[in-house]
Amino acid sequence: MGIPSVFRITALGLALALPVATIPGDTVVLVAGDPAPDFDVAALDGAEYDLASTAGRPVLLVVFYAHKQSCIAVVPELNRIVDRYAGDGLLVLAMSDDSTGAQAEFAEQHEVTFAVGRTTDRVLERRFAGEGVPRAFLIDGRGLVVWAGHPDRFRVEAGHLMYGLLKGAFVLPELPGKHKQITRALKRGEFGKAYTDLAKAVGRAPSDTEGAAALVRLEAAAAAQVEAAEKALSRGRFGEAHGLLVRLADQWQGVPGTEGVAESLAALEENTEAADELKAAGHVRKALERWREGQFDSALDALHDVGTRYAETPTGAWASEVALRHR
Repeated sequence: MGIPSVFRITALGLALALPVATIPGDTVVLVAGDPAPDFDVAALDGAEYDLASTAGRPVLLVVFYAHKQSCIAVVPELNRIVDRYAGDGLLVLAMSDDSTGAQAEFAEQHEVTFAVGRTTDRVLERRFAGEGVPRAFLIDGRGLVVWAGHPDRFRVEAGHLMYGLLKGAFVLPELPGKHKQITRALKRGEFGKAYTDLAKAVGRAPSDTEGAAALVRLEAAAAAQVEAAEKALSRGRFGEAHGLLVRLADQWQGVPGTEGVAESLAALEENTEAADELKAAGHVRKALERWREGQFDSALDALHDVGTRYAETPTGAWASEVALRHR
């Protein structure tokens, strides 16, 4: 999947002027407004999660250790969060570097209802650094951290964000085993291909109600992104619009409603008024590739440079805000 679109997060009214703790080395402590680093989690149920595969839906990512009493103590609250929000699209994902056996024992003994999976200590201690465990990060569908804190504080401190985050959230459809190839395409983010193949399969088997329902969900998800791109264009947020259109062109072509995406993208790239903003967005995407991999110092240098060179653009201003928070 491509890098989620970049835009000036202050437009969401999030509190960016929070005190930020930093720790030695090429590491930062993430706060609201920061782009999320990537994560690779192999869940107990066989599912695999990373930043790309969860794009389009909010994720509550929890760092925990199976043997820690403080982590065991928050299981009831995390289960309540699942009960309240999972049906609307929130993924609650707890990650640790414990053995699969230790995680399975933890999940069974404490009646866990959220996803639990393994990752590396580099992800836990460098990309999602912080003091103490458990610690949690709410990541929106565009890959931005919108809240960070202790899981017990989530509903009090971040509950008011959930309606906006869940509105239009895209969750991968669950398909019967006969659609294995289509399911793989969905997990790779090849939504246009998956839609085309699924439409053919449903055409051959009109009684496939699950497949037909998945087609409707894919159409709705594509329409929501097209609408978001049109809204960004109308408001002059060219960097955000470009990111959305590129993603639609790369992943969603073939789904009804995306027929005009290539034309809109070409027109935007030829728009002289958008030139500086698009240049800034291009540099930011490269910086975020380093950020996603945990190369924070290099990414922050690049974001600072973008903010200096393109200070008059929304993307340049956003880049400056991120760089200044961690310098």
